[in-house]
Amino acid sequence: MIRLLREPLLHFAVAGGVLFGGYSILKGKDAAPEAVAQRIHVTSGDVTWLAENWTRQWRRPPTQDELRGLVTDYVNEQLLAREARALGLEDNDLVIRRRLAQKLSFIIEDTSRRAEPTDDELQKFYQAHRERFRTEARISFRHVYSSTFCSASIIFFSCWVLCCSHAGCGRSLGL
Repeated sequence: MIRLLREPLLHFAVAGGVLFGGYSILKGKDAAPEAVAQRIHVTSGDVTWLAENWTRQWRRPPTQDELRGLVTDYVNEQLLAREARALGLEDNDLVIRRRLAQKLSFIIEDTSRRAEPTDDELQKFYQAHRERFRTEARISFRHVYSSTFCSASIIFFSCWVLCCSHAGCGRSLGL
């Protein structure tokens, strides 16, 4: 018994057990890895989607064996994708970032085509949110220089420019 107490392997095992136990007590449940199994749910909608994609590609409905294979491939894909995300493989990956951006742009295009409003809807929205489209009043003026020499022709020309600028024909003068 005394010889067993002097054995270095026993000292190592006891010290390791004390360290492991102390760490587990101090950290509590956070120290233990989560062994919670996340389920992959394959709904009837997923199976229908897989069958429709198969039919679209091969122009015939899948057989039972082919459908079973499609579901198996779908589950494997989900598992691999989950593990890849858990390992952080999508972080800082240019291809994945571009694919996600492309996918989101497809979604935006698809929803923008569906959501084109009618003229009546636009008019109702405008009436309901009129204050958002109101602009402040603007004032503009045009300064026309003329000679200090006052003659009838200059006064006539000045009146003509003034009248035309209000009527919109001042553009033909280059004013």
